[in-house]
Amino acid sequence: MPGANQVRGKETSKTEQILGFLLEHANRVFSAADIAEEVGIDQSVITTILNRLSVEGVIMKEERGKFMYASKIEPVVAEKIYRRMHKTLNAAIGPEITAQILKDSVFQTENPIMSLGMLVSTLTNAFGKVTTDNMMLITVKSEFDATSAELILKELSIGQTG
Repeated sequence: MPGANQVRGKETSKTEQILGFLLEHANRVFSAADIAEEVGIDQSVITTILNRLSVEGVIMKEERGKFMYASKIEPVVAEKIYRRMHKTLNAAIGPEITAQILKDSVFQTENPIMSLGMLVSTLTNAFGKVTTDNMMLITVKSEFDATSAELILKELSIGQTG
């Protein structure tokens, strides 16, 4: 279905534009209208993407209709998690299927935090939030000491109860 891939590719491009804008202005709150004005994408499309990214835990919804990207995760940590997740997927489902799933999620050396956010978003679309959270939980716990893993998982809002 070439039409579906084209739509998916366009959505990913728009998602990257929105995340890029929020990353450039990290820890500042914006409405969908603010972002639409800055990036030139229709406000209804932005609202849909923002709500999805918020549910996936990639960005935070501060108040009704206001969103922000806030991360205390260091870029080197984000890169380590991204690369381990990619390696794990290759081992679990093979490089060909991994490449198909992650075709729109390219690692960007200059912005590993955004790359990790896009990876999480892509995996959530492919496998669902629970599976993606479990993959992240296992990856982080296997890559970092217990104290660091706990802090990282808290920042990512993974494995939190209550």
